Order: sequence, then structure tokens, then C-alpha cells
Amino acid sequence: MASQHCMEDLFDGKTLRKNCASFKGWLFQINYFRLHFAYFIFWSLLGGLVLWGLEKNDPLPFIDSLYIAVSALTCTGLNTYNTQLMRLDSQVFMVFLMMFGGAVFRSIFPVIIRRRSFVQSVKRIKQTLGEEKVKTLSKRLRLELQSLNLLMLLEL
Repeated sequence: MASQHCMEDLFDGKTLRKNCASFKGWLFQINYFRLHFAYFIFWSLLGGLVLWGLEKNDPLPFIDSLYIAVSALTCTGLNTYNTQLMRLDSQVFMVFLMMFGGAVFRSIFPVIIRRRSFVQSVKRIKQTLGEEKVKTLSKRLRLELQSLNLLMLLEL
């Protein structure tokens, strides 16, 4: 009897809409983890399509080109096709995929994003406090704000 009541609550229109809305909110919430996956999925699909298009003269199945692109992007070195038989432009594109999937190239974007958000938060703090308040703050806090201002000046 209790399980029947739970089932009625589960399929109640109001509850179902609320659950769907919260799932949509969770599903489309952007965070670093999801952007990381989207980055790899985008470059994998693009790499597979480009390799497949470049190797049209020698028939290379799309699934193999996708596998080679993912392998190059993740720098694993696994191949289902002899890369010596591939055209030079395909090999050069695989090198670019290795660079885009490498640790250095992947890790630069979070640094840039975090730096930008830090600079924006400093600007908000300065706007909130105003110039008069900054003058009345303690010496240590003024030095910290001045160093943050220096960081903002060094922005690329």
C-alpha cells in the first residue's frame, strides 16, 4: 500500500514536472568537468571527420578514422590502420591532434578562465568598496589590493 502511494506521487504531474526541471538544471549546468568532456568529444568527432575526409582516396572506414583521432588526441598511440600508408596531411593533422590533446594545451584553458574570474572578482571588490573606502582600509589590506591591482595591470 505504501509503495502504491509512492508510485502515485512519482507519476503525479506536479512532482514529475519538478523532477524534470531539476534534472534539466543539473544536466545543462556548465562546469569544468563537462567542458573537459565536451572538449574531447568535439575534437574527437572533428578529427575523425577530417581524417576520414583526407583519406577518401584510400578507403578508410569512419569508425577507424574516429578511433585514430581519439587515439591521437589522447596520445595513446593505438591504431587500427597502418599510419605509414596514410597521406602526409593526415599524419600532420594527427600531430596537431596530439598537441591539442596534450597536457600542456589542455591545462592552459582552466588557468586562463580562473585568472579571468579572479580579475573580475577583484574589479567587483574595488567597485563595491569604492575609492574612499580603500583609503580608509588597514595598511595590510591596501597593500593586498594594490598587489591585486598590479596583477590586473599584468593581464595579457
